[in-house]
Amino acid sequence: MQLAAARSFPPLAVRLQDLAELGYAKVEPYDALLRDPAGLMALVRAANLIMPSIQAGLPRLRSDLQRVIGMADTLHAGLVIIPDLGQGDYPADTPGWMRLGAELAGHAIKLKTAGKRLAWHNREQEFMRLPDGSRPIEHLFEASPDIFWEIDVAWAVRAGEDPVEWIDRYPRRIVAAHLKDIGESPASGELVWTDLGQGMLDWGLIVPALRRSACQHWYAGHGACLDFERFARRAIQTMRDWSRPG
Repeated sequence: MQLAAARSFPPLAVRLQDLAELGYAKVEPYDALLRDPAGLMALVRAANLIMPSIQAGLPRLRSDLQRVIGMADTLHAGLVIIPDLGQGDYPADTPGWMRLGAELAGHAIKLKTAGKRLAWHNREQEFMRLPDGSRPIEHLFEASPDIFWEIDVAWAVRAGEDPVEWIDRYPRRIVAAHLKDIGESPASGELVWTDLGQGMLDWGLIVPALRRSACQHWYAGHGACLDFERFARRAIQTMRDWSRPG
């Protein structure tokens, strides 16, 4: 479970216990939860869960990468994921994305030396064509073989892309996946986030593609959860259904 989905449903300790009872094994904390890594580790351990990855914002890596490594050590996480950039911080052209890629490559080498891996979590901006016709995500991966990918399939769809094509293009880069779904508001017809398995994404194609990739961590997620218990229950049932023969 991506713990950002539970951020509006405190207390976290209770939600972690709920997730464990539903059968979840792994959780991924978002940046704000890293303020007290030891306290977070105690809560997660009490629920008998693990945190193989953490989301840490790029400003945190820029200001004190060694502290981020220490947080990952405390949480027993081998993967550090940059979740996104702030609105207005995304580069507007190819040179900007190339500079960002070079910066990420530098962070990735330092993390690798410490026994960690760096991954990028996409939103929709990474798929938008730049003035020269290239895609931002291409420049990030061209910068270094040590930059991995936490693919958010729903954001790829919201960008108008086929996530299966991108999974098959970069299968060795994908080490984790955020599994969100998209529905349609009956009142407005607008696209909205919905519970995993209840929306329009074609998981019958996406799941086999992820299984062909190097993806190790599958996290249920929700962009605007209104009922966390319902979402968590539906999400794990959907993931269990994927494992059933036929």
